[in-house]
Amino acid sequence: MEELRDRAALHAEHSSREPAWAFPRMSLQWAVRYFDAEIELSRTLFDEIDQAAREFEQARLTVSGSIVPLDPGSWRSVEEIVIGLQRGNE
Repeated sequence: MEELRDRAALHAEHSSREPAWAFPRMSLQWAVRYFDAEIELSRTLFDEIDQAAREFEQARLTVSGSIVPLDPGSWRSVEEIVIGLQRGNE
């Protein structure tokens, strides 16, 4: 992504000498912003993956590798909690 961003930036920087290239230059500048955003989103995702992996290390596993829930069956009440939160925002 960084290479693509850098190529778009290089082309955009050298496209101002020809007035007819104004719209292609605009597209290249947009591409630079797009790639910057993708790079930032990817870095954020990697950070979130690292955090999730650290949290997951705290999970207890059975001998066969299954996850042992802290509160068995609590998933059944998640929908009720969400509905309650939605009602509170109305």
